[in-house]
Order: sequence, then structure tokens, then C-alpha cells
Amino acid sequence: MRNRIKLLQISPGVPPLVGGVEKCTYIIYKKLNKSIFDVNILVGKNRIFEKSKIPLIMCPTKGTPLNYIVAFIKFLIHIKSSDLVHFQYPNFLFPNITYGLMLLLVSKILKKPYILHIHLILKFKSKFWLKFINLYNYYFKKLLKNAKLILIPTNYSRNLLIKQIDLDSARIKTLPNGIDAQFFEIKQDKDKLDKFHKIIYLGRFSKVKNIDKLIQAVKKLQKDIYLYIYGSGEEENNLKILAKGHKNIVIKGRLQQNQMYKAYQGAKLMVLPSSNEELPITILEALAAGVPILSAELPSIKSHFKDKIFYTDGSVADLMEKIPLILKQDLKSKIIEGQQFVKQFTWERFVSRIERYYLRALR
Repeated sequence: MRNRIKLLQISPGVPPLVGGVEKCTYIIYKKLNKSIFDVNILVGKNRIFEKSKIPLIMCPTKGTPLNYIVAFIKFLIHIKSSDLVHFQYPNFLFPNITYGLMLLLVSKILKKPYILHIHLILKFKSKFWLKFINLYNYYFKKLLKNAKLILIPTNYSRNLLIKQIDLDSARIKTLPNGIDAQFFEIKQDKDKLDKFHKIIYLGRFSKVKNIDKLIQAVKKLQKDIYLYIYGSGEEENNLKILAKGHKNIVIKGRLQQNQMYKAYQGAKLMVLPSSNEELPITILEALAAGVPILSAELPSIKSHFKDKIFYTDGSVADLMEKIPLILKQDLKSKIIEGQQFVKQFTWERFVSRIERYYLRALR
């Protein structure tokens, strides 16, 4: 029997952390052909990983200078023992810059190939990060140009990279996220006369998601519209304070992977008012489950889903207008069209393509 290919995934985490990057990392680990690939995952240290049943290589990059030295040594050891590195790059946020710099240096020293998987092209907004924009752009271009292959979820962002950076377009591959088959099996009784309309949000609780605007809008809508919020994150306490005293706003927290379907059951609408997204897995899941979507009108989303979903500018006023308007419509044909559309986006297809890209990067 020939030796298996040793793959090292570098990622911010795996479930139960919430997010598409973590989900992709998890799917690759679980579904990759184990007779061909031997997979290891290197992540930043976080107490939540203790709940994970996946063996992880902890690599802290915060704190004392000693932590950085230890992290660099771990990079050297694990990249040296790997045939290929898959760097799951969510955005510019720390510690990904640290990981990226280490990967550039170590891969040069050891002559190891790596694949860069970009999940989101995020624009700088804070004054702090804008001070380093030129330095960051230089680093990011180096990271891109030294990658064997670059994966990105949508054609829109692929074309954006080709225009902005002088790259060989053949090295940049569009790789859409996938969905589990269980979401197609969710039964929605649209003819049932419910006492209230359930609308949902699923995802991280962060400022960029604009969940606060969604809560403010629902507060002002009729009381038969109930908002269920699923997820976790740094904004959780602020959202609970904002929703306090409103019985029609329910913050449910994070669901286990095998319970995700419960969020979509009985839902009349999913709302995603984020100001930054690429290809949210939750939109794919909702369409498969027969739940209409109201999303922020972002180029990457609109170019991918076109008229399969509804769009909002994300303001409180527009959310107040669009939500009740959509709930009044007969959406049977749109729901069927959405379900047919997302049948092409499965995790099996995602992993099949990933395996081909791994083998190509090793040529």
C-alpha cells in the first residue's frame, strides 16, 4: 500500500465554533478519502475546542513573545512533516496575518506547496487597520502569488482578485460551499395557519452581521412576527440587552450540528442583514429547507443567487418594510425554484473537487 498524502489544514477552528470557515475545515476532515489523505488540523488555542472530538494541533499566537516562538516552531515541525498545506483564510483578522506570515516564511524555507482558501474579501473600515493598509496589501499579494492554488467561493470574488492582482487566472478556482442532504428533508407546512410568523437569523453574533438593526426593526413590527436568533459570538450580551422585554424576540444561542435543522422548521423567512459576506452556508441551507431569504444586497451574494432570494439595503427602515411585505406573498414557486437551484451545492461535490485540487497542487 502506498503512503498516504499528509495534509495539514491551518484554520481558525472547527465546530462547535460557528462559521463557514470552521464548517469547511470540519467537512474536509470528515469526508476526505482517508485511503489517500492523512489529515491534521492546526488551530489557534481556544477553550471551546475542548468540546471537539477532532484531534487538533493547538498553536497559540497571542500573549507573550514565547507564544510566538512556540507557534513558529510548531509551524516548522508540522509543515515539514506534511506534503501539502491548506490554509483556510477567512479575512484579515488576527491571528490569520500571523499564520500567513509564518506560512510564507516556513514554506519558503522548506519548499512546501500550499493552497490558499479565501472565504471572504473584507474591506478595511477601522482607522486602526487603515494605517497598515499598504503593508497588508503587500503581504496579501505575496501570500497569493506564492500559493500553488487559490480557492474562493464565488465567481464575483474570483474576478475581483484577477482584476486587482496580477495573478495567473488558471490558479484561481471557484469553489462554492456545500450543504448537508438533511436540509432537503425538512418538511414545511406552508398551508398551516400559524398564530405567528417565525423569522430567523443564523450565524455569528458580531457587529458586521447587523443583528442589532434586525432586532430594532422587529421591535417596531406587528407582534405576530417572532424573531428567533441562533448562534454565538462577542455581541451576545449586547443583543440580549437590546432584545430585553420583547417576548417576540428570542435569542436561542448555538445549536449542535445535528440539531441545525430545528432552526429552519416552521420558519417563514430567514434574514441576513450583514454588511460583509461571501457565500453564506446558511443561505444554501435555508433554500434547501424551503425557507425564503432576505439578504443584504452584496455583490458576491447577488451575483450568485440572483433572483432566487430577496434583498435589503440593511437599514432598519428597509427591514421594517421588506419583512412584512415578503410574509404576505405566495412564495411556493420561488421556494421550489430555490430548492432546485441549491441541489448542485453538496458537500460531496465540494470534497470531490478539493481532492482533485490537492493532487494538482502536488504535481
